[in-house]
Order: sequence, then C-alpha cells, then structure tokens
Amino acid sequence: MMTLMNSSRCMAFFLLAGACAFGQTPDTRSIFDSGLAGSLLAADTVAASITEARGIEGWGGATTFSSGSWLQIKGSNFTTTPFRQFIFPDDFNGNNAPTSLGGVSVSVNGKPAFVSFISPGQVNVAVPDDTQVGNVPITVTNGGGVSNTFFAQRVASAPGLLAPPSTFPFSFFVNGKQYLEATIGASNLYVGSPNLVSNFPFPFQPAKPGDTVFIYGIGFGDVDPPLPAGVVAGSDKITAPLTISFDQTPANIAYAGHYPTFIGLYLLAVTVPDIPAGDHQIIVTLNGQQLQQTVFLTTGR
Repeated sequence: MMTLMNSSRCMAFFLLAGACAFGQTPDTRSIFDSGLAGSLLAADTVAASITEARGIEGWGGATTFSSGSWLQIKGSNFTTTPFRQFIFPDDFNGNNAPTSLGGVSVSVNGKPAFVSFISPGQVNVAVPDDTQVGNVPITVTNGGGVSNTFFAQRVASAPGLLAPPSTFPFSFFVNGKQYLEATIGASNLYVGSPNLVSNFPFPFQPAKPGDTVFIYGIGFGDVDPPLPAGVVAGSDKITAPLTISFDQTPANIAYAGHYPTFIGLYLLAVTVPDIPAGDHQIIVTLNGQQLQQTVFLTTGR
C-alpha cells in the first residue's frame, strides 16, 4: 500500500481482493509487475464484446457503481494480452491514471474511464466523475474498433467493504459467515481467529479492545479536500456522515478517507471498543444509510 506497507503485503491484499485496481507510489511497484505483464502485446484486432458490466466483485456484491468507484467489465476479445495491470509511474500521466492501457480504452456515459487492468475476458476501470445516474452506456475500444454498447446502473454512491466471497481463491466466507479482510494497523497481521483462511500467506489474530483496525472500502463518495476520479490520493476525509459499530457498540473512527498513494481506495481506521471476545457484526452507515453487507470481525481480550 503506501510506504508503511511492504510489497509482500500488497501482493496478499490485492490477490485476495481480486480488485486489480489501485495505483501506488513510486516506492512500491505494482504487484502485477512481472515478466508476463511486462511483455506488452498489441490489443486484439477483433472488436470487443461486452456481456457484463457491474460494480467490482469482492467489495459487497453490489452490481451498481458510482463516480470514483470501480467497474468490472466482462466479455471477449478485449485484448490478446493475457494479463496486464497498470504500473505507477510508467503508465500514468503525473498522478493521473491512464485512460488507455495496452491499446484498450473504456467509455462510461461518453466519458473516458481510467483503465487499471486488462485481459482477454475482463477489463477493470475506475469510474470517471459524472452526475448522471441510472442506466448509462459503456463501450470498450481496442484495435478492432468499438464494442457493443452495454448499459449498467450508475448511482450517486455505491460503498462497499473488502470481503472476499466464496468464489475467491482465498475466501473470507468461512463456516457460513462473511468476514472482512481487515488488518491490525498497517501490518501483515490480519483480523480473525488463527488459520481463519486455509493456506493464507499471513497470520491471523483476533483484534483486542484498543487496537486500531484497518478496514478497506470503495465507493464512499466525496472527500475534503476534493479529489477527482483517477487521481492518486493524499490524505483527506469522507464528507458524508459515517458511523461504524461492532454489533451495537459504536467504534471511534481515527481516519476515514482515501488511502494515500492509491486510486479509489478508502481506509477506515477504527478503534476496537470494549466488547466481549467473539465474532461481531460490523455495521457501517454512510449518510444515515446502512451498508447492505452482513460482515464480521473477530475480537479477543
């Protein structure tokens, strides 16, 4: 993540998130910076075909999306490149994310989106700023021309928390419960009972009262100072009223804003209140509306 997080932590975070989404400071190379990703192939010469466009998976399951959030587009013939993730600063224009990657670009309601990931069957983009809500047209352009037009539901805000579902390789859906992928501060120590996720590369530990837990989100909307979509973030603050509770016990929020040095990623740093050991539902409200995610964190004493 930022300079507090080492590259191995970044790898775990993004592979589990499945987001393929965010940009980093020059100090930390993209986790997908590999020989394969570095061997850039030309975009496919066949026009792309879109079969699905929705809010990115792994962050609550909502199919809607909003400005500054993340959109995944599925289909065929997007590119001949097996796998490519944008890299900062190589693919960026200063602090601005690319609107074309490997010859692939995306339009959302006529505005260029910020392309973070391409593969033959999927493209991920950061959604450009726009006040339009409702069904909006989406197209993908490559060397073969412009794809079919696909319509998807854009909303004013579409907040979601990182919680890899059962379909992910490292799923945080365990024994019928969906757990958040959260950490104890900026570390490789994940919140949960020991060995919560099989073969997970980093340890788990229940969070204790007084610990600062990092919860990760997308789509939480406007911040102060304002930050345009597709721009590498600094420190800021979510402007809408926000609450976070462990069951019915409110938690103190130490920080709620973009994660510095990333694009479109929010950090919610919360202090675990004085609560009994066990699993607790994490209830988040934004602007008075409760997020429609049933998610849990495990605490100890």
